[in-house]
Amino acid sequence: MKTTKYLSYYVGELPEGCRLCMGGMKLVYFATGLCGRSCFYCPLSKERRGRDVVYADEVPVKSLEDVIAEAKAIDARGVGVTGGDPVLRVDRVVETLKALREALSQKLHVHLYTTTQPHVNESSLSTLLDADIDELRLHPNLEVVDELAPLRLAVDMGFKAGLEVPAIPRFEDRICRVIERAEKLGASFVIINELEMTESNALALQVRGFKLKTGSVSAVQGSWETAMALLRSVEELGLSGHFCPAYIKDSAQFRNRLRRKARNIAMPHEVITRDPLLVKGVIEPPEGTSLEEALGRIKSIAPELHVYVNVSKSRLECNYKELKKLSKLLKGAGFKLSIVGELPTSFREQVMLKPI
Repeated sequence: MKTTKYLSYYVGELPEGCRLCMGGMKLVYFATGLCGRSCFYCPLSKERRGRDVVYADEVPVKSLEDVIAEAKAIDARGVGVTGGDPVLRVDRVVETLKALREALSQKLHVHLYTTTQPHVNESSLSTLLDADIDELRLHPNLEVVDELAPLRLAVDMGFKAGLEVPAIPRFEDRICRVIERAEKLGASFVIINELEMTESNALALQVRGFKLKTGSVSAVQGSWETAMALLRSVEELGLSGHFCPAYIKDSAQFRNRLRRKARNIAMPHEVITRDPLLVKGVIEPPEGTSLEEALGRIKSIAPELHVYVNVSKSRLECNYKELKKLSKLLKGAGFKLSIVGELPTSFREQVMLKPI
């Protein structure tokens, strides 16, 4: 058993999709929230679950241009297609992947998450085969005996296919049996995710006796131990496997993706921190003063200061270090000053505010 630099665990070869994902190099394309199953442990939010909505990372998608813009913003080297069940909207998936490859003019590593339901059949898989899917990750039905027919078909058609399962405490034996069947059918890998408790699945998990792990905001107690046991079984079968703990999404995947995006969207006056945040100085005009008037007054006080007019937020911005040097002069002129930190997302959520 080996450990990645992000403190996840794997046996055999680490799947390329996982490596790129943890490095923040994959666009997460949420193709639809529709799914033919209603798994009690499904972590999807109420805004996505059961709804035919599309997201590129955290950005709601209205057109292909939205997906392309987000892929360029993070310098995407791959795409993780997820849902719901993306195969229910297979034509949408294929159209989007084609548009991304043309727009980015490069090879993109694509892994796609789906289920073992009847609509994952020869017709839909043929469509995906033409779309050059690098890893097909199938989620079996863990509440019944699943014969994994789509997995058998996918392997026969030439896909690199495997399983992706949550580590559900007390389900270890049945998940092991599923993994054993998958190995016999030609699966190449198994992805094991730590079970997470979210707002949408909390009640379903709690009535079954599941609890949050001490010190965690989402990981379910006992899931880590279950995952490690499953990973050892995967190793014994000679398969490659990866255990992705809950903290990986924030500590690695999300943060690394934001670092990549920050480099592309930062304005000249914004400083990128390790967090990462976009940090800048903010100048709010005295009451009754327009932005144009405020800019003129600032230029008369500090003509060398580079000032950005943020019309949407009705404020002026500049380098925070330069602002601190001029704070006495500007505050004396009636301006309200602060240092602001924003997440480098498309929404630029403000998460830090320090008055000067």
